[in-house]
Amino acid sequence: MAEDDVKREVVDDASAMPRINTLVRVAVYADGDLEGHPTRQDIPSRTEEVVLAQSPGERHVLMIASPRYVGDLDELAVGTLCSLTWPTERGLMELPVAYLGEQYIRNSVEVWRVEVVGPAVRTERRKFFRVTMTLPVRVEVLPGGIGIGAISPSTDVTLEGHTVDLSEGGLRCVLPGPELPIGGLLTVWVEVERVQMELRASVVWSGAVEGRDESMCETALRFVDPERFADAMRRIVYAEQMRARRLERDDD
Repeated sequence: MAEDDVKREVVDDASAMPRINTLVRVAVYADGDLEGHPTRQDIPSRTEEVVLAQSPGERHVLMIASPRYVGDLDELAVGTLCSLTWPTERGLMELPVAYLGEQYIRNSVEVWRVEVVGPAVRTERRKFFRVTMTLPVRVEVLPGGIGIGAISPSTDVTLEGHTVDLSEGGLRCVLPGPELPIGGLLTVWVEVERVQMELRASVVWSGAVEGRDESMCETALRFVDPERFADAMRRIVYAEQMRARRLERDDD
């Protein structure tokens, strides 16, 4: 069965800005190279305010809840490049920004003030195949992945279940507990053909399935970085397709 792969599109207008209360992930590029490896990444935050540019030459400015991470006692230098990422219905958005400073708003909310330094890039989906596979899967709900507007749960939430199907770009699985929020960010661990995979993923949809245990939910996940294990996934999916076809021929 086919589903979508990945393509990237530049979105250079105000519609690409995250809305207030959007859960975002922050990456910090202390070396000044957005194409390089971030010195800090996958830090949860949330958009608190959005100030759109009012005239040519101005830049959009965002206030995001001050991210917390190991080493955050050392304030970033003004101008340090960062990126914000967040899931949308059409794909994952990534926005380059520069750190301007830290301040308080509404008397008590500590925020980073960042300015937009380039166009957003939307990672969309194209076509590829998935196969039915039942495998053990473990999912950790990342801070910021539970509830609208939440920045972090008091403790990490880890769920264990099994896959329903698998592809290069994501998987469908059955997990215990309530529905997960669309766009929620997770870490997924699954072992396929002796390959242990750890991937970031976002929730495409989640809900109870008729005929299943009411305490279980079926959830579709999209990998944030599908290229990381793309070659291994491709081999696995192809091998499973060939096995299924052989079984069909044997049944005939």
